[in-house]
Amino acid sequence: MRNLWMGLALVFLVLALFLEIGLSFWIMLGIPISFAGAFVLLPQLGGSVNMLSLFAFILVLGLVVDDAIVVGENIYAHQEQGQPGLKAAVDGTLEIGPPVLITILTTIAAFFPMYVISGTTGKFFGEIPDVVIAVLIFSLAEAMLILPAHLSHPTNLFLRIVLWPFDVVLRWPRRGVTAALRWFVNTPYRKSLTLLLQYRYATLAFGVVSIMVCAGFVAGGHLRFTFFPRVDSDFVFVTARMPFGTPAAVTAIVETRLLDKAQTLLQEYETEQGREVADGIFSTLGQGSSHVVRVLVFLKPLNERGFAATEFARKWRKSLGRIAGLESISFRADTGFGSDSDVDLQLSHSDTNQLELIAAQVRQELAEYPGVSNIEDSSDSGKREVQLKVNAAGLALGLTAQDVTQQVRAAFQGLEVFTLLRGSDEVRVVLRLPKTERDHLPDLENLVILTPLGQRAVLGEIAHLQHGQSYSRI
Repeated sequence: MRNLWMGLALVFLVLALFLEIGLSFWIMLGIPISFAGAFVLLPQLGGSVNMLSLFAFILVLGLVVDDAIVVGENIYAHQEQGQPGLKAAVDGTLEIGPPVLITILTTIAAFFPMYVISGTTGKFFGEIPDVVIAVLIFSLAEAMLILPAHLSHPTNLFLRIVLWPFDVVLRWPRRGVTAALRWFVNTPYRKSLTLLLQYRYATLAFGVVSIMVCAGFVAGGHLRFTFFPRVDSDFVFVTARMPFGTPAAVTAIVETRLLDKAQTLLQEYETEQGREVADGIFSTLGQGSSHVVRVLVFLKPLNERGFAATEFARKWRKSLGRIAGLESISFRADTGFGSDSDVDLQLSHSDTNQLELIAAQVRQELAEYPGVSNIEDSSDSGKREVQLKVNAAGLALGLTAQDVTQQVRAAFQGLEVFTLLRGSDEVRVVLRLPKTERDHLPDLENLVILTPLGQRAVLGEIAHLQHGQSYSRI
């Protein structure tokens, strides 16, 4: 609400520098009237107040003021010619009404195609034409009906008393601005317009050449197009992944290297800038998986640190060099809409093995382009696994797959036998094989399995052990 009143005050002050104080007030009043009408109509169109609708309100603000200025100034000009208030309002509105109506309709027509955009993008931008069309409709009604009614009679006494201090303060600045504007219109602008009209064909040729030059810039790729540009951030986020199943102690070595290089680089920047450039460093290891480490460097705002976060990320990556055993590492130093990556490819195939081969080929070919980094994919081959299948000998002993897997789980993962109460905490007591007997694959093959009849058999003799790879996530 404070921003609303501040905006209306600024609009009023700017208008009062060029127009009569009462006229400025009524033109300014057209903004909240048009916006209020749009707020009433917006729910009927399925819209709501959000970032996009607020952006649309800002976008259409200038159009609302322009229409009111054109109508109000024309009515005021008729009044200065000596016409009565009512007649000046009617004649001034009718005279300027058709151009204003065409302006509103052409603007609505320009935004209307946004309704036919399909997909998620269409739903995303559908808020903009809702707001623009609603505001323009009420703006047209306000400029053609309400504003002329206000200007058709003298400003009432109460309003004159309220506006009198502003009129006194702005009277001399307004006279100066008006004199400067009239000089500009009657001297440089009039001379330039006369010259351009005198050489109208040269003027037309210059306009055509300018359009061709602009089109050439776009067609030649000199003017790049970015729908949602990335914005430099105040933090640098790094994610390093080791192969799935890597112990936390090994991943901690990578974490230490990342932190050391980041601190060294920050010290270099602080020496160069002569002040602190970062608020701190935060790192996590083992959250969800022991093979992933994340480091977040909180930088000072850009005007304080004096360098881009993307520059810091580039130097940080270069200082790390090659890290043995690292599966992937990504740096994020900017923010914006859409994907975090400049190039985002999505692959699909019914055969997962074929899909992994294609993904590997894409990664390899992308790596051949100079300047390409942070190549990563969402596939995760996971870790090695052993699949158990009871053979004929096991079945003859009465064993099932469930019997075997339960005993393997109890031997290697443990079996909870009871719970102790220690103070207010519960302590689980788990029974399993000693660590020395469950560290290697032969320990699994030589595991003793009990049959339903109490006999003992070696796992490798009663089941097939097939080694393979399993996805750690789907």
